[in-house]
Amino acid sequence: MLTYQHYETGQTGTVMSSISVWVTLAWGLFMTIVALSAIRQMFRPAYTLQMEKDSIALRKRELKAGKIKRIYVSEEEDPAIGIKPRGLWFVLNDCAFKFEGEAGSDSQLRELIRWAGEHQIPVIRKQAARWM
Repeated sequence: MLTYQHYETGQTGTVMSSISVWVTLAWGLFMTIVALSAIRQMFRPAYTLQMEKDSIALRKRELKAGKIKRIYVSEEEDPAIGIKPRGLWFVLNDCAFKFEGEAGSDSQLRELIRWAGEHQIPVIRKQAARWM
């Protein structure tokens, strides 16, 4: 009966249907951006870590020792490392990495920890938080 009354008065719910269309389009755009960024990340070249006397170069980013707030090392067999710059609340994606190969990763990690100790940068060992 109510459906028939709305049909006679011409009220078809166009406001709700237009809102749901816009919400669906926004959600689809968001998911497309997430998928494209995941694909981009998949095809990026491997990280290169270069430790100089007073700086660390990661990919295209160079961080001076005075600009590094903390270095995080996860408690895993193959630890993830995150370098947190000063002035940020989180570790940037370009500043998070793992060493390749199990044979050399232990010595490389010790060298990074030694470098951090020389520059009075705290190294925090804790469980890594992952987004995905």
